Amino acid sequence: MKLYAVIRIPKSGSRSLGVMVEKSLPASRHFKIPQLSVDMPEHLHPAEKFRARRRIVHGLLKYRALNAEMMWKNVSTRAHDGDILSGHMLYGTPQLPGWRLHYITLLRDPIDRVISEYYYSRKGYLSRPSWRRFYHKGHAEVTGTQSFSDYVRYLAEHRPRYSNPTLKFVTGGDTCGNPLSFLKEHYFHFGILERMDLFATQLAEKLESQVCQVWENKSEVVDKYVPTEGELKVLHSLLDKDIAFYRETREYILKR
Repeated sequence: MKLYAVIRIPKSGSRSLGVMVEKSLPASRHFKIPQLSVDMPEHLHPAEKFRARRRIVHGLLKYRALNAEMMWKNVSTRAHDGDILSGHMLYGTPQLPGWRLHYITLLRDPIDRVISEYYYSRKGYLSRPSWRRFYHKGHAEVTGTQSFSDYVRYLAEHRPRYSNPTLKFVTGGDTCGNPLSFLKEHYFHFGILERMDLFATQLAEKLESQVCQVWENKSEVVDKYVPTEGELKVLHSLLDKDIAFYRETREYILKR
């Protein structure tokens, strides 16, 4: 009994990834897994803690569960062979003994990912009425009220929380010495956002299905921002493992 576990790395084509896997497996049901935990450092603003806990509660209620253990039990009971589960979850998050998990994920250039995240969060903040912005502190407030340079400094000041997110999602932590080998050993399929065509073709071959048309995110596209030398220096320090990981993965995919 197998399930396809889609690891959606934020702002890495994750919505497109979920749609494409779903369309490639039209007979499968899709369990969209909510965020089940959140890093709660001492300096996190109380409003951020409240919003994070509220998201967790709302996500659990969709599965008629009071905690993560109950939610995974409900998923295990309802799922059938070949179904899909996906979410912004780290590798190893699904607690489903008795199921074989076929992991799938998509990587993106780490610098481009941070730029995209900034503009996406900024648009979300500015689209809210002023009374709702009061509850959006910390990361959300920085993106909505400050420049990209300020945002990069904020990430660097909170390094344990924001460094190398791709590595954390793909391997479940930030200590893996050879993440590309980890990908090849533990993942059913993986690719890079910049070559979604290859991802789709190879996925179809593995699933023995028709090639799914590449699905592009329909969100508004902003002109590509070019970071300054100072911003790049900070980002390369913050994302050193992610950058090396992405480059190795990209080279491996394009040479196959």
